[in-house]
Amino acid sequence: MYKRQAPTGPANGRTVILHHGGLYYSWYWKNQISALSEAGYRVIAKDRLGWGKSAKPNIPYSMNLWASNTARLMDHLGIEQAALVGHSIGGQMVTRFAFLYPERITHLVTVNQIGLTDRRGGRGFQPLTGDEYANPDMDAVYASLLAWAEGNYVNWRPEYLEHMRLRYGYQLSGDWPRMYYVYRMTGHMRNMDTVINDWQHIETPTLIMGGEEDYPTFAEEARNAASIFPNGEVMLIPNVGHNALEEAPDRLNAELIRFLGS
Repeated sequence: MYKRQAPTGPANGRTVILHHGGLYYSWYWKNQISALSEAGYRVIAKDRLGWGKSAKPNIPYSMNLWASNTARLMDHLGIEQAALVGHSIGGQMVTRFAFLYPERITHLVTVNQIGLTDRRGGRGFQPLTGDEYANPDMDAVYASLLAWAEGNYVNWRPEYLEHMRLRYGYQLSGDWPRMYYVYRMTGHMRNMDTVINDWQHIETPTLIMGGEEDYPTFAEEARNAASIFPNGEVMLIPNVGHNALEEAPDRLNAELIRFLGS
C-alpha cells in the first residue's frame, strides 16, 4: 500500500519516496508530505511489505527484498529516478536501495537510522515460545508501548498516542498470531543484516540526519557514517529524540528541502 501526493506548489518534476520505521506507518510522514508537495515534489509514502496496510505474506524478509519492492513500485508508477528518505529501519532500506540501484536514486536521506554500527554479534534467532504471541497480556502490551514512547521522544505530546493506539489494536486482531510471526521475522532479519559495508560504494549525495538525543551513541555514529559515504553530510537536531520527523518537523523539513534542492 502506498499514498501519493501530487505537487501543491509549482511542480519541479521530481519525486520523493518516504520509507517508515520498523513499528510505524506511512501516515506519520504527514508533515513532510505537506512540505515537500508545497515545494513542488511528487511524494510517495509506502507501507513496507509485511506491515501496515500492505500485504503480510509469510516469506523470508530482507533488506534486498524491500529494496527490490521499492524498485518494482517505481516501475509500476513509471518513476525512473527518485530521492529516497527513510526513518529508523527505513534508513537501512533506502541505503540498500542506493547500493543496489544507484542509477535510480538522486538523493539518499536517513532520519535517525538504526544499524549505524554492526550489532549482529551474539544476536542469533530466538524461536517463538509459549503464549507470548498467541495470547498476549494486553495490560503488559500497553505498558510496554508507553515505555517505548518514553524512550523515543524528548518532549511528549498527546498526539503521539496514535502510534500506541494502532499497535495496541493490531494485537486485538484475530490475525495477530500470524502477523506477529511476520513482525518477529522482520526483527530477526534487522538484527542479522547490516548496510554499513554498503556506504563506501554509494556515490549518491547522502544526508544523515535526526534528533541528537536518540540512543546515547547515535550522534557519534551518525557523524562517523557521514564521513564514510563519498558524498555524505550530517545534520543533528538538538533536544530531539528518535522521532525527529514528528518532534521537530519544521527544522527537519527545511533541511530536507535544502538538501534535495542541492
